[in-house]
Amino acid sequence: MNIGNTILNLLDKNNMSQRELAIKLQIAPTTLNGYIKNKHEPDCTTLKNIAEIFGVSIDYILDYIPCEKREEKKLLNDYFKLTVQQKELLTAIIQIMIKQNTIK
Repeated sequence: MNIGNTILNLLDKNNMSQRELAIKLQIAPTTLNGYIKNKHEPDCTTLKNIAEIFGVSIDYILDYIPCEKREEKKLLNDYFKLTVQQKELLTAIIQIMIKQNTIK
């Protein structure tokens, strides 16, 4: 996957238009379109802002995960496919499991 496809997927998952994202990033819509069409790459600040807006990591946007972290990447990708309620439930389950580990 490339940055443009990742941004499009994030927009789709969050029901956000390109124009809305451009406004939030305080960049021209044509600049954002350049990122989406992979004609240009966002600078570090813009990558950070995109990550913050969508609640993802910069690594996720860049589709970079070291080999030893591939299982974590799959889990993260699956997590982003969940609804808000499903994410809340999963977080609660994880907290219970972590608590059980500290009791043993």
